[in-house]
Amino acid sequence: MEKGIRTVTRPEHAFHALEVMLAAKRSSEEGRVAEIHSTFPDLDYGAAAAAADGDGRGEHDPRSS
Repeated sequence: MEKGIRTVTRPEHAFHALEVMLAAKRSSEEGRVAEIHSTFPDLDYGAAAAAADGDGRGEHDPRSS
């Protein structure tokens, strides 16, 4: 955020993953297929690659340790 670089995943992706997990639980409880309705935009790997160091790895933020 500080550098203005978008993250690879978006909030919509997190919501979709949650819906998948809840549908799997519901499906096992009910013994039938549970439909999933959410979608999410394609992941943007370009922003992550642009932020990578010369060795191809991203910069480590020491505050996350």
